[in-house]
Amino acid sequence: MSTRYVRKSLISSTCNLSLVTEVVRTFCYEVHSNTKKRINKTTTRWECSQHRIRSCKGAVVTDPQVENLLAVTIHSHDADVARVQANKLREHLKTKAATTRGTPGQSISDTTLSTTSKLLFLSDIILISGCKRKIRKPKYYSQSQEDQALFLNYFNSPPICGGTYVEIGALDGIKYSNTKFFEDNLGWGGVLIEAQPENAKKLRRNRSSANNYIISEAVCPDGQHYVNFTGTNAVGGIPDQMTNQHKKHFFSGKRTQTIQVPCRPIGRMLKESGVRAVDFFILDVEGAELMVLETMDWSIPVKVFVVEMGRGDKDKQLIDLLQRKGYKKSLWNIRGFCLEGRDCTNNQVFEHQNYVYTS
Repeated sequence: MSTRYVRKSLISSTCNLSLVTEVVRTFCYEVHSNTKKRINKTTTRWECSQHRIRSCKGAVVTDPQVENLLAVTIHSHDADVARVQANKLREHLKTKAATTRGTPGQSISDTTLSTTSKLLFLSDIILISGCKRKIRKPKYYSQSQEDQALFLNYFNSPPICGGTYVEIGALDGIKYSNTKFFEDNLGWGGVLIEAQPENAKKLRRNRSSANNYIISEAVCPDGQHYVNFTGTNAVGGIPDQMTNQHKKHFFSGKRTQTIQVPCRPIGRMLKESGVRAVDFFILDVEGAELMVLETMDWSIPVKVFVVEMGRGDKDKQLIDLLQRKGYKKSLWNIRGFCLEGRDCTNNQVFEHQNYVYTS
């Protein structure tokens, strides 16, 4: 059997029934397991099976509520209707949790309140009637086939609709885009960031839609408001963050313009955009990758990072930071997808430990 990606919890918007069911089942089982450790099974009024959603019964979530939510989620193409049902379930969870305060079921309250965040994705379900479940003759845009690699390794069994991406260094939104394939074929959306003003104008022209939140700024630490930006093409960036080798190779002996652009931490950008969870995060900012991650809001779950490497000592610091946050290098090599004769980017994929491979 081919390798596939298992999304264990905090799954973003999807139009696949089995995945939605799996999240609800996982949620039920986690609540049951956690409460079972603290309270006698007979006093919890909670029974839940890992295997069958129909056996999930108890004081917090009932069969009809779960089945109603799943039915509306899967069969309605009206996102507002799906949100209403999801929010009803969330409010019911909160009410039930609150009413167990001071009773033997208090552990249910604490566990439920702490795990309702796992259902947040349900309040933002967007079902897309145009999602292509069978993609014939796909058109990829990435410089080194990164979009194809991500699709085939993580989001193809079955094709995942309505996911969320973040791309820093989005250029004009078409050339070398790592996200356009996902928007065009699977109805994805997310945050596209481009600091170079001319590229940012083209990005807005090419990719403005209800799916995308476009930001025309650079990333910098909190308290800083502007950075210098050099270059206009795919190798432009913040000169203070570039390696000497990069400057020599791309800018030595050439007339280049350096301008000031506004900037702020990436964490603030993502919070402003309303993104709650990210399926993949593309980070290609010509030497500023570590600085970007140091300004990240880690309360926003990111399943997969794709980071351009080759920055010397910064690489080790970046890997150490990601490892502390629960990430590990992928077992597969994304550079192996680059077509022969192409300018192959030195990328590395990092997966969060909560999202694992199975055969």
